[in-house]
Amino acid sequence: MDINRNNPFVDCKGIKQKREVLKALSKGAKAVVKMTGGELKVNDVLIDSYKDKNHKEFSTFLGWKRLGFTVQKGAKAFCVWSTPLKTEVKNKDGEKKEEETEYFGIAFLFSNYQVKKEDKWLFL
Repeated sequence: MDINRNNPFVDCKGIKQKREVLKALSKGAKAVVKMTGGELKVNDVLIDSYKDKNHKEFSTFLGWKRLGFTVQKGAKAFCVWSTPLKTEVKNKDGEKKEEETEYFGIAFLFSNYQVKKEDKWLFL
């Protein structure tokens, strides 16, 4: 059982490589968004592209934890864009400008195929 099957981020070495792969995947996703008239979002298209016969549902580490699951050892996260983060811009002198720009971070998701139900043991 390969829990990382069909995960385009499995061979990435660090966040920079994951961001580059995510950018490339997003180009195709943007075309689909445009075809749907904006009905779908880029992340929706990305998540749909990650789905297969094994990977059917996706959630964050904490999302699965709240549902009573643990992420299996060795599972590599699927990546999508996080909600935009506000960052302050600095000028050449290092002074902060009033202007803010949007920065999209990366959110890490795991599929139902990469988690298992937590065993709750009661020790007396």
